[in-house]
Amino acid sequence: MHHEIITTYLQNERILGLGAGLVGVVSIIVGGFVLGYRPDFKAFALTMIIVGALEAIAFLPGYFTNHRLKQHQTVATHSQDKAYVAQKRQKAQRALRAFALIKVVYASLILLLVILLSQLNLTPLWRGIFTALIIHFAAAITIDNFGETYTQQYHADLGTCSK
Repeated sequence: MHHEIITTYLQNERILGLGAGLVGVVSIIVGGFVLGYRPDFKAFALTMIIVGALEAIAFLPGYFTNHRLKQHQTVATHSQDKAYVAQKRQKAQRALRAFALIKVVYASLILLLVILLSQLNLTPLWRGIFTALIIHFAAAITIDNFGETYTQQYHADLGTCSK
């Protein structure tokens, strides 16, 4: 039972990485189209391409690597150990706190960028960069919401296992 809970969580975590990587790929494509069809939005397009490439590079390789197999083997070996389950539960609790903090940071950055866009007479370069960043921060919050939901369920499931 413990093994299935932890394995499901790791699979969900892997899917979130794929989602974040795909957001990066979509961002590259959108940036390329904007650059090709609307060169006057060059700053926006280049920011979408650069940030998208960083996301794709950071998240897609994790989806395709075999290090998850090692995690599954570790889970299979230790999942019946109550101390191991308690450690995983504590780690999930820390992850939930991190999700909350990260979302507050992203939301604060979005708010700051929106205020700057609305109150300052920015050049098209900065308007394009800020707009692209707002889009990426919003996507990050969305992905983190899914991650937080998976982690909450994982934390609750581990709690039933430790009793």
